Amino acid sequence: MTRTHAARQLLALGPLTMPDFVVITGWPRKAARKTLAHLVEAGHAVYIGTRQRGIYAHHSARASFGGAA
Repeated sequence: MTRTHAARQLLALGPLTMPDFVVITGWPRKAARKTLAHLVEAGHAVYIGTRQRGIYAHHSARASFGGAA
């Protein structure tokens, strides 16, 4: 299973902050950041919040946070 696939599966369970994502996956912070950035860029995940404080969520959660689905 690739990191991208694992991250998508994990975010499907619910939104996570970067620190929580790193703890749960055990991945280095840099790898986690790159994987999540790739998911956001590809439209598979969304980032909600400010640069310093926010959560990553599965793209299907967009409507729950006030965005278009």
